[in-house]
Amino acid sequence: DGYVLVTKRLEKGCYRLPWPADRGRVVIEAAELLLILEGIELRGAGRRPRWSPPSRVHAAPTL
Repeated sequence: DGYVLVTKRLEKGCYRLPWPADRGRVVIEAAELLLILEGIELRGAGRRPRWSPPSRVHAAPTL
């Protein structure tokens, strides 16, 4: 529990937040904050599937 205060001055333009302004408090991940501060639209951005090793299927031992 806590808060973060972030400030960044834009020379032109504005940030576009992907939620309504009257929503109040919003919890976002650090990666989402980075995209917003860099001016990248979150609506068009998507996460790529992460690689995971194939699951090993153990065969029952034969007698």
